Amino acid sequence: MKALSVKQPWATELLGPKDIENRSWRLPTQYLGVPIALHASKQKSFDEFWNFRHLVVTKNILDASDPDSGLCVYGAIIGTIIFSRVLTLDEEKREINSPWAFGPFCWVKAAVTTCETPIPCRGSLGVWKMPDNVELEVWRQLRGKS
Repeated sequence: MKALSVKQPWATELLGPKDIENRSWRLPTQYLGVPIALHASKQKSFDEFWNFRHLVVTKNILDASDPDSGLCVYGAIIGTIIFSRVLTLDEEKREINSPWAFGPFCWVKAAVTTCETPIPCRGSLGVWKMPDNVELEVWRQLRGKS
């Protein structure tokens, strides 16, 4: 299983109401429709929290969580995510029009599963291969959800 690192609070929101992951690059088609481990980056960034709050307020997103609630985990796999397709921002606005979309590429979330417990792990850029022991723990936790 491959993994994707996402900064907080965006990673936590992907397990909830956030239906679009915004990236500057297209997700390769071989990763569409398959589970990808969702890694919450270790880096804590004031800018990311400010950007999150700004988006929630300006787009009037009512179901977003409070990033200061203590729910954000750092440096761990927190779940899995399946993306169904990748749209440009213009395509996304015509087809979905999610308040979470700001592109330039919008990865459309199809499904998520939350880990029972976060699995500590170092992240990386792009879509990356997890260490074998982390991948085994992800699959163990996923089996418990079926």
